[in-house]
Formats: sequence, structure tokens, C-alpha cells
Amino acid sequence: MDTWDNTTNEAIQPPKGQLPSGRELQRKDWVTLNRARAKVGKTASTLHKWKLRPNSECPCGNQNQTMDHILSECTERPHCTDQDLSDCTDAAQAWITHWRDKI
Repeated sequence: MDTWDNTTNEAIQPPKGQLPSGRELQRKDWVTLNRARAKVGKTASTLHKWKLRPNSECPCGNQNQTMDHILSECTERPHCTDQDLSDCTDAAQAWITHWRDKI
């Protein structure tokens, strides 16, 4: 880890000679999986920051729809953990199916 990068993210695997789990997914699902792993995407919070949305509220009522929120807190959506994302489990695939056209 570089000295400037002080984040911890268990969903991102260290570089190695092969692609991580999930490589057999369709491209759109693969992209969604990797956006979730990297904790980036077109969430309401991000769109609000980019001035493309009037607020950052989640449809569930939470005031700030971030990637962490939609992964583990949102009351109206499937949940998954960093480990689910890393291993591309059934929980991660259910999450991907729900979010692939939204983030």
C-alpha cells in the first residue's frame, strides 16, 4: 500500500497474475461488481456532489445514499459484504442484479 493511500477495503484483492472472482460474469455485471469493490459509482451522494441531483437522499429515506449505504444498510435492497464482493458470492450476485442498471 502506498503511503498516501490510508484506506482499508477488504473487497479489493492484491494484484496477482489472474483476474479476481467474478470474471465469468457478463460485462455489465462485472463492471457493477468492480464499482462496488472500489466503492465508487453513480450513487445519489455522488450525483449530488456532481450537481446532477438536487439531494443525496436514498429512496429508503436515508439522507445520504453512498456505496457503503447501498451495500450494507439500505432497508429496501439486498445486502452484501466486502467478502461477498471479493468472492462474488450469491449475495453479491443478487446485489449486482439489483443495482447493475442504477450505479
